[in-house]
Amino acid sequence: MIAAIAGIVPDLTMLPSTTLTQTASAQSRQEFSDGEIVNYARAVLAIEPKRQQTYDEIRQIVGDTVPMVVCSETRSLNRLNQDVRVLATNYCSHAKKMIEDNNLTVSRFNEITRQQQTNAQLQQRIQGALLQLQQPSGN
Repeated sequence: MIAAIAGIVPDLTMLPSTTLTQTASAQSRQEFSDGEIVNYARAVLAIEPKRQQTYDEIRQIVGDTVPMVVCSETRSLNRLNQDVRVLATNYCSHAKKMIEDNNLTVSRFNEITRQQQTNAQLQQRIQGALLQLQQPSGN
């Protein structure tokens, strides 16, 4: 699933979500270690500039309606015109490399992404890691 170029970082969207029960939140804390959350945040920060650049380049080609591109779905790539497909494929390769360079598998990255979409505590952990990493002393 790694990425959808139109509006999200490898499936990452910090959407408002419903509050989960304490049991679900406790499960999340155990399910994803602090190290995984930091690695996830690092990967997101490494991917985002390329996602923005690719989105802008695709928009210049196709106009305001940028197609949804999901890296793991060959069908979504194959339906693109050649120029857009090249940009999308390059982005997908970059995202995969950034994920792996930050000691995560693509499937683990995607699992964290899916969970954060409905788990407010996990969203907060990720946002905290993102903020910490963006501090001058956080790198």
